[in-house]
Amino acid sequence: MHEVYFHNDGKDHDVGNFVISLGDYQVDTLEDLMVVAQAGPEFMERCQDLGSGIWEYRRSLAPARYAILLFTFLQESNVYIVLHGFRAGREGTTSSDLRHAKQVAKAYR
Repeated sequence: MHEVYFHNDGKDHDVGNFVISLGDYQVDTLEDLMVVAQAGPEFMERCQDLGSGIWEYRRSLAPARYAILLFTFLQESNVYIVLHGFRAGREGTTSSDLRHAKQVAKAYR
């Protein structure tokens, strides 16, 4: 089994606090991340490969509202890092969200 860590830059990007803010959806989200850590994101329909080693996890919160987590896998240490978390509508991950995740991922590679 792989480990899962949440990025925290000590400022306004604390992904762990974002997951906690999901309230009733927090437990389901954490359970899904454990499935990802055991089997890999390609085996979970809520995950999509965005390229450059970044994966998107999407949890439905309400009609047309989602909690989205962007994460990467560090092969050499067998660790998943959740890089960015946010709420979005149907449009999902924007280019600026993806850019932010890529920038954070560089710090871990």
